[in-house]
Amino acid sequence: MSEPKLQHQNGGTDLDSPGASGNVLTSDGVNWKSSIPPGPATDEVGFTSSEGNFTVAHGLGYSPRMAIISMTDLGIVVFQGGSPLLRWDGTNFYLRGSDTGLTGFVEVWR
Repeated sequence: MSEPKLQHQNGGTDLDSPGASGNVLTSDGVNWKSSIPPGPATDEVGFTSSEGNFTVAHGLGYSPRMAIISMTDLGIVVFQGGSPLLRWDGTNFYLRGSDTGLTGFVEVWR
């Protein structure tokens, strides 16, 4: 079984796509265009990156149905890859940064 591809807000599927400032993946791997619920995000969780893999405790008390990374700094932060595919759970977001000290938010829908 192949892993679902990370979907960018601009519709691309790789990190080299121009304008790939945010990454969207639903918990079941469905393409984001058909999955974004109406209305604003339920919650947002701020982060400051580490270079490479890092974890952010979200404190939401639930596992989000969908999440979007929204950068407030220049650089790249994406959900971690790997097998088994794990982007978030009921406790943490699993992210990967291109550099240390990048800031942003993970916008989540319940």
